[in-house]
Amino acid sequence: MTTQANSDERLERAEVREILRSITPLRALEPARLERLLDQSHLLTLTSGQWLTRQGERDCRVFVLLRGLIEVWNAAVVPPQRLETIEPGRCFGERAVLLDEPRDRDHRASDRGPAHLLVIAGEVYLELTAQSPAFAQALGSLWRLKRGGSDPIDNFLAELRYGVSQGMIPLFRLIPRYLQLQPALHPLANDEGRIDWPALLYAVRRLPDTITRTFMLFLADEVPALYGQPQRLFQAVATATRPRATYEMLPGKAMVLLRDGLSDLLDLICCICLYAVESRKIRKRVATHERLILLGDHLEDRPNLGPTEADRRDRRVLAEMGFDERDIQGLRQIWPRDPCRHLQEMLVQHEDIAIGLRRRRDDATRRPAESWAAQIAADFRDLTGDDPHDLPPELAVHVISSNTHSVTNCLSHYLADHADRILAWGRAFRPELYQEEWSNPRDLLYALARDFLRTHPDEAARKRRLEREGGVLRRYETAFTGIQVELIDLAAVARRPVDPDLTLPDRAPAVIVNIDFAFGQQAEEILAVLILLFRRNLASVNILGKAGTLVGNRGDLLAPTAFLDQHTDQFQPLVGPQRVDFQRLRRRLPHHQLHQGPMLTVLGTLMQNRVLLNLYKNIWRCVGLEMEGFHYHNQLVRSIRRGVLSDDLAVRFLYYVSDAPLRPGESLSESLRVLEGVPPLYAVTREVLAGIFEQERQRAGQPLTPPPETPSPGWDGLETWTARSSR
Repeated sequence: MTTQANSDERLERAEVREILRSITPLRALEPARLERLLDQSHLLTLTSGQWLTRQGERDCRVFVLLRGLIEVWNAAVVPPQRLETIEPGRCFGERAVLLDEPRDRDHRASDRGPAHLLVIAGEVYLELTAQSPAFAQALGSLWRLKRGGSDPIDNFLAELRYGVSQGMIPLFRLIPRYLQLQPALHPLANDEGRIDWPALLYAVRRLPDTITRTFMLFLADEVPALYGQPQRLFQAVATATRPRATYEMLPGKAMVLLRDGLSDLLDLICCICLYAVESRKIRKRVATHERLILLGDHLEDRPNLGPTEADRRDRRVLAEMGFDERDIQGLRQIWPRDPCRHLQEMLVQHEDIAIGLRRRRDDATRRPAESWAAQIAADFRDLTGDDPHDLPPELAVHVISSNTHSVTNCLSHYLADHADRILAWGRAFRPELYQEEWSNPRDLLYALARDFLRTHPDEAARKRRLEREGGVLRRYETAFTGIQVELIDLAAVARRPVDPDLTLPDRAPAVIVNIDFAFGQQAEEILAVLILLFRRNLASVNILGKAGTLVGNRGDLLAPTAFLDQHTDQFQPLVGPQRVDFQRLRRRLPHHQLHQGPMLTVLGTLMQNRVLLNLYKNIWRCVGLEMEGFHYHNQLVRSIRRGVLSDDLAVRFLYYVSDAPLRPGESLSESLRVLEGVPPLYAVTREVLAGIFEQERQRAGQPLTPPPETPSPGWDGLETWTARSSR
């Protein structure tokens, strides 16, 4: 501890130490760490009236007032306003360090005499959160108390829960509380002068396609008895990126079946709030009687126009309505087929959306997850001939939560056998993909396969048939859970070539249960029914997903060491060591980084703002955020402690980075580049499958042989095509 300014009074180290021991969170530091902090800090004396910090400046220092008084001023008003006076024994200034933002207040020594302070460098203060878990916990609790009853998330949730209890959710009461959230995904939410087109695109793609002409949404977490088979009564409504069972009951009225837990409801309501905020901006900018007439006349003529002329007229009418080129591009990106029709519906709709809600009765006989599990049990018997409730002990079950297609692509005999044809098609119709630098040439094939199969439905049907014959049983009906399932018989799959980076075990009596992504809190119940179905035959649980990063870049990989639940601040270290070969995983993705650390499980993507994310990054050292990890992990912890699952259950949690919410232009509302998505996805998929196959070889006493150095039969053409593409 050094002195940086002259002082008539000497401050002894013992006196400073005692002051620090009286201040939360510094009092939580272990004695040796506290002494080291004193060594790394210095004393500073301010004369009467001397300024310490200035509003708007970037200043990475934290202060402890030892003697004297410090005045806090707001210089943003005229005349400047004194807000409070800090007395000795207070720590202040940490907000700018923790949130990585400029000073929001002026600080100066009082006119009544000098002020003596201990100055802690920002990087030293932040390092304490990594070095001392007790300090991190105390700091996190302190900030939670500071937010207290004025916390925007708590206010939003309270209003939403009140609406749920009444069976009607008043949008006009929720929107002001939504705006207080200041979502990182919706940076222009409070800017009345600018339309946030990327944020609107994000919300619309997660809402029913009919949202612009919907005036009443009926939400339910189970199908009412009157509408027991809604698919036979109503027209199904698609959602681009968030699968939900949605039906148009009447023109302007839609029924949405919610997944279990709060997460799905939160996501839907937040997206509706975002839509309403941006819709209002659009309406206020262009809605006049004359423009509505112009728009209506154009829409009346449009069916008689050819595609090129209709597109040209769309642009002209939108420009005449006051939209600039950026606005027109934004509208056309959201609604590429008929932007003017959706605009007309939006202007007339006037954000008038009533939201009714019906919750499941507590005495409901069967929940959707239980019906879903019953379907899996029936399919399992069909595939293996065994009853999942009474499996032979040698039959292992491995659960994977993923996007489903990456797992089956890696195990697909069809893709191995038809690589040449798919690559030739890609050369002709997706030549831009050949300009990318693929570190693993197989990823190019997987990137092309989706579009190839979409444009060749006969081949897609053939692929499904061959996969069924080769031991893959796919369940599309989800019992209103929104989660598709694939059952994969490893003994059958091992008879044919698959991804050449994988070495399958010989004749393994094992089944992979590959499930689509659960959503938020739904994950806990989904895993619970699978655990009760397979119990101690469950050999591994593998969570393979995408996440936001707080430390790296898009396309990087995240491996959690713990989960932190945002809703409760409950911190859970991983139930056991990850059964992952991290060196091998790094080799699979040489151009990206692997980050290990705690993961934050959030309530919803639109409920995060920069303040909260910086706090979780700097206090809890979180490396990323997602929505299901804690809920999956919590169910695993409970089941292992109760003895339902074995202590040596293999656990793997791996994520690839889809967005960086603290960086402008890298949020979920901005599209991923192909190399930021495909190679990371397949790197973690291969690693999870490799880990499962190694488990099965160990169980069977087979050698842990490395992957073959040359491609398996059926992949030769792929090497040729990638060699050509690099020239």
